[in-house]
Order: sequence, then C-alpha cells, then structure tokens
Amino acid sequence: MRARAMVQLGTGRLEAQEFEIPGIGEGEALLKIEATGVCGSDKE
Repeated sequence: MRARAMVQLGTGRLEAQEFEIPGIGEGEALLKIEATGVCGSDKE
C-alpha cells in the first residue's frame, strides 16, 4: 500500500511524493489523515 504526501524540500518548495506504508507491528496503529492545514504564520 502507498501513501501520498506534500513534502517541503526548501523555502517555498513543495513537492507531491508517494511513500510505501510500512508494516504495522504489535501495539502500533496506522492513522488515516483526511485533511490538514498550515497557518499563514507558520512560515515565520
């Protein structure tokens, strides 16, 4: 299974990338993030 994410590569540089989802071990969990956001002040 694969996941997609926006990765910050530098100041003002974002790139969509795909990653292999690692296996889940005993006592671990996998969360599915539906949405997220960035505040305009986070760039500071």
